[in-house]
Amino acid sequence: MSLAPDFVKDLKLRIPIDCYRYLDLDDESKELAETYLKEKILGKASLDDAYHFDTVKFFRAIKEKLAARMANMTIEEQREFLKQVREGKIKIA
Repeated sequence: MSLAPDFVKDLKLRIPIDCYRYLDLDDESKELAETYLKEKILGKASLDDAYHFDTVKFFRAIKEKLAARMANMTIEEQREFLKQVREGKIKIA
């Protein structure tokens, strides 16, 4: 949350404390989140988000979608594609 934009921090202050849900993440979830950060699929500002995903299933689904979209791309095309994903120009749904 420290790298979140101010409007996100302000929004968090408006959420009642009893609405928060704290998650216990297993090692596999943490490792996958850190890998996505290392591979720059998620940016550093998304670190908190990466650790808050309920399950590894989310990461696997995204990985499969990314792999399918990039299957016939050159390395340069893959880099450009991932850059556009990071910038929000391409949505992975």
